Amino acid sequence: KRKTGCWVGLGILVLVLVSAASAAWIAYTGLQAKRALESAADALAGAQSALLAGDVEAADTAVTEASVLTTDARAKTSDPVWSVVGAIPYLGATPRTVTLSSQAADDVISGALPKFVAAARVLDISTIKDADGTVDLARLPETSTQLASATADLEKAAQALAEAPTSGVIGVVSEAKQELSAEVDQALGVSTTAASLLGITPQLLGANGPQTYFVAFQSPVEIRGTGGFLGSFGILTMDGGKLVQKDVASNSDLNDFSKPVVDMGPDYRELYGENSTDWVNMNMSPNFPYAGIQWQAAWSEQAGVTPAGVVAIDLSAMQSLLAATGPVTAPDGREITADNVIPFLGNEIYVEFIDDNSARKDYQAEVATILLERVIRLQGSITPLVKALTESVSGGHLQIWSGDPSIQSTIAATPLGGETPTAGGPYAQLVLNNGGGNKLDYFLQRSLTYTGGKCDGDMRSSTITVTLTNTATEASAGSLPSLSGLVNRVLTYIHLPVGGGATAIRINGQPAQASFGMEREHPVAVLTPDIPPGGSVTVELDVIEPVSDAAPVVPVQPMITEQETTV
Repeated sequence: KRKTGCWVGLGILVLVLVSAASAAWIAYTGLQAKRALESAADALAGAQSALLAGDVEAADTAVTEASVLTTDARAKTSDPVWSVVGAIPYLGATPRTVTLSSQAADDVISGALPKFVAAARVLDISTIKDADGTVDLARLPETSTQLASATADLEKAAQALAEAPTSGVIGVVSEAKQELSAEVDQALGVSTTAASLLGITPQLLGANGPQTYFVAFQSPVEIRGTGGFLGSFGILTMDGGKLVQKDVASNSDLNDFSKPVVDMGPDYRELYGENSTDWVNMNMSPNFPYAGIQWQAAWSEQAGVTPAGVVAIDLSAMQSLLAATGPVTAPDGREITADNVIPFLGNEIYVEFIDDNSARKDYQAEVATILLERVIRLQGSITPLVKALTESVSGGHLQIWSGDPSIQSTIAATPLGGETPTAGGPYAQLVLNNGGGNKLDYFLQRSLTYTGGKCDGDMRSSTITVTLTNTATEASAGSLPSLSGLVNRVLTYIHLPVGGGATAIRINGQPAQASFGMEREHPVAVLTPDIPPGGSVTVELDVIEPVSDAAPVVPVQPMITEQETTV
């Protein structure tokens, strides 16, 4: 018994010593890893700044420095001691999270980032186009391949972070992991979208022959589902990476039809009636492919030429592009800048051209076409141009549809496609169409609050609250009151979750009725409130929806004023 007791005591002593040594080792190497990762974060910030400034060599140097540090941090937190301690239930949660986070950081910085830098080198604006603006399309597939490989590295990082413990982790480590996860998710979205779009860009820009596009200049001052009223349009033709034709005109040159040019089906007719006989009403649905299909068919019927695709651009995209490429000199010599483009083209121009709508539309189209041509020719430096395009695409202010099914399937998977999702899960979308034939949506503000109920059983009760505010006054609206008065009538469509429905509706707190339809599997409540000048209308819907662990999706219709969204 004495011998047994000695062995037990000795075992306990060894266990204590090993535990203490392990703890000390983890503390020591963990501190070293922490310092390495902090230094890597600084180097990463430097690499990002250099890339955005177009200094690829400086970015390459910064990434190389960061890679050495993250590789060191990964090694220090992946040895046998870390592995054993990380496997201990609960007590090992923090070390395990540190190990996986270090691995993820190294996958991003040593794996993905060098490929981003390599892609930036290939896409250098100073060398990818020639003197007449022709883009070297042969370079684009190479960058698509590089970014696809970077996406694989980012997916490895995301998987490592997903495997990290979620409980028993000390706060500072948990917060760092969450921040890294958010960065990886954002980078994944960028790389996935860029890789897929770069793969089809040569075809879009005429690598296999001329490609003609119908370009819709949408005016959000009279709102439509995809972003605005079709006031002007352009016909652009690309061939071999070069713009070879550019024509612009107002919607006065577009012929309306006696019947819809495309039968969009009973659900579409239920929501939007037969209004699609008019060009300006072919984009009432927020699902941009519906507008693309109809505008392509309409131009084919009118002009006898079938466009390869449709591009839509609005005032907010024009503002971003002006910030990137510099002011435009308008037909009358006026300088249109990022600061004045929205107030002038969105409001003041209607006063100046009150007696000549056709001249106004031509004026707006000319400015928009100059901007679009600048983007096609990659005019300006890479930093502001990438920022402008990112803002325009993410906000739905620049959208594309292709008549080629293989190309369209790629576009539809990105924000550029403007496609309404059909997946189940929490969902709310506010869509407005101007119902007063006025330009008062320049003064329209909106908010949406989506409050999910408890997830008991198969269904839950939720609430969607929408508030519309008309800020127009006699002073701000200029001559617009003479067109239709200051009361704004808005056709309001509230898209609900797949498999859900509304059980009660209130307008300004009072029970109300709505009509209902379906669009891409979503139930849609339709109301037509009149919003007085300086006043607001609040619509509340009690919603029943299937219980789901999916993240809430709340698409936002592109307008001049951002939607205030609360989930």
